[in-house]
Amino acid sequence: MDSAYYKKEVVELLKEAGQDYSISVTHSVHKKPLYELAQSLPEQVWEKISEDGSEEATFIYYQPAGWREEETYVVIRQREDGGQRRLFLGIILF
Repeated sequence: MDSAYYKKEVVELLKEAGQDYSISVTHSVHKKPLYELAQSLPEQVWEKISEDGSEEATFIYYQPAGWREEETYVVIRQREDGGQRRLFLGIILF
């Protein structure tokens, strides 16, 4: 799902129904604490996911304010986009 569904009520409903889901977290306010957490991780937790090593991924665990429990997120960082350096490509609630 896209970031419009990144809401406590939607996630709780999906969990109660036993559904698998993934939601992109793209809104800068929602992404900020996840981004900061991901930036603080040691290099050894990142796993290369592309042949050239330009993309890496890891899991982070975070409990948004007001949510019942900690959630699992996949964070993907991309070191280059064309010739331009980037740090993070996306965060997905998983």
